Amino acid sequence: MFDLSALDAPRLIGRGDLQQALRSHIEGGVLIISRRGCAGIGATSLARRLASDAQADYPDGCIEINLRGSAAGGLTQPAPAAVQRRILKMLDQDVQLPETPRALRKRYLDTLRHSRIVLILDDVASPSQLRTLLPRHGSTAIITSTEDLSASFPRLHVAYVDDLSPNDIYHLMVQGAPDAANLPNSAVKRISERLEGNPLALRIAAPLLGQHHRLALRDLLRALDLARRRIVALQGAATPNTPIDVAIETCYDAMSTELRERFEALAIFPAPFAEDAAATVWKIPTAEARETLTALARASLVDHHARAGLYEVHQRVRTLMQELLLGQRQRSRDIVSRYVGHYLRAAIQISAALSTPSPRTRSGSVAPYLIWDHIPTAWERLNGEDPGWPKPAGMDRWIREFPLYSRALLNVLLSRGEYRDWLSRSLSIAATTDDPRLQCALLGALGQTQADMEQHNDALVSFERQREIARACEAQDYEAEALMFAGTSLGAIGKLSEAEAGWRHALQLFELLGDPRALEIRQWLVQLQGAA
Repeated sequence: MFDLSALDAPRLIGRGDLQQALRSHIEGGVLIISRRGCAGIGATSLARRLASDAQADYPDGCIEINLRGSAAGGLTQPAPAAVQRRILKMLDQDVQLPETPRALRKRYLDTLRHSRIVLILDDVASPSQLRTLLPRHGSTAIITSTEDLSASFPRLHVAYVDDLSPNDIYHLMVQGAPDAANLPNSAVKRISERLEGNPLALRIAAPLLGQHHRLALRDLLRALDLARRRIVALQGAATPNTPIDVAIETCYDAMSTELRERFEALAIFPAPFAEDAAATVWKIPTAEARETLTALARASLVDHHARAGLYEVHQRVRTLMQELLLGQRQRSRDIVSRYVGHYLRAAIQISAALSTPSPRTRSGSVAPYLIWDHIPTAWERLNGEDPGWPKPAGMDRWIREFPLYSRALLNVLLSRGEYRDWLSRSLSIAATTDDPRLQCALLGALGQTQADMEQHNDALVSFERQREIARACEAQDYEAEALMFAGTSLGAIGKLSEAEAGWRHALQLFELLGDPRALEIRQWLVQLQGAA
């Protein structure tokens, strides 16, 4: 999921008439369906082009969400509430959102009604998934799917993406390999037949005829035939995505061993990424990573969004590379460790910027490309909860401490319930160590989160446990903090006398320590006495 407005508008070949026809229907919503039900046909590129063209009419933003309807390789479809929450947070990172699905959906629809936003709901799986996210007024949506959902949404304007014409295929080949301009139409036709006219497959195969490979036509055709036989033998039968697999396999065979390994490693990225992230994963200097990414972009194996400084791997390409990478257990574990370390460190830096009181420093400090998909994915992989990916070794300290060090960012990124669960996980690991102050800090954060969710009885249990550990290790600051926040929860459930007693005890401790929070508690006590 990301803010589309910073990405480069894709160049389209052979979709000009369809693009022009759809522009007048954006206001009411557009459903783009891949006629053949396969990836790589150009539906997402068409949706992005339409959204880019419509930005002037929708000044509040263009947001793309990959709903992973046809995803493989362990990727799960995002929950509707998670998508709604992220869209609302991307529009206003400081907004306080309700926890219940019904209240959240109402806030989501109300916000979109009073905004002018284009949503790209990419790769929708089913009518039920789309219904929870489709705006009703004000904002609009451009939907892509490999399934024909038109019967369930008669009010949406439906467009079917068909095969490219022979002339468009020729121009697509020449765009990827200018030398292909010298090929006769019959040669282009033979390549297209091998790849069933799939635009993505043709874009990947075309550079093999170019100056960096210069395969003869007969060699390319032979390589495509061999790759197809291997893939069909492995998969058991041809599928709608076989042409893409054939093109990738052929290109992969032409790579050096070093480039193959780097290409495989890009499967670690579930969303657009910057060159410094690739450099970390590849364990090479950033300048060298830039050169490699340029070569992969030239081969149409990654997309380069120059304006945003981001790279993106097509979902089908990522799935195939993930299969290769996960077959190398130790190497994939090392890559997971580098990926997790890179993004969690970046999250801590962003959180520090968010914590500053200066609006100038906070402004623009949250990069959606960096946090919306990578941070939750990094946390899942850190805990060994992302299916297929190995759990990195020797990183339990990150599990124990990350939710504390990145609290300001996670308050933007996660629901309170999700943050509560992350803290509980951290606490379970911290409990096995001899670090009582860390346990106190986690219990305090957990209790405060539970109190924010109005789970005051659970919060009181956390604060009492925090106080017990603090007293055992003579950590008076944490003991006072536990009393302070427990008093707030006690007051919330009507136990005012107990709240007052706890606050007075906390006041004594804070004054003893010279802690400035003593002033805050004095003010609370004055307010409590005034209310009485």
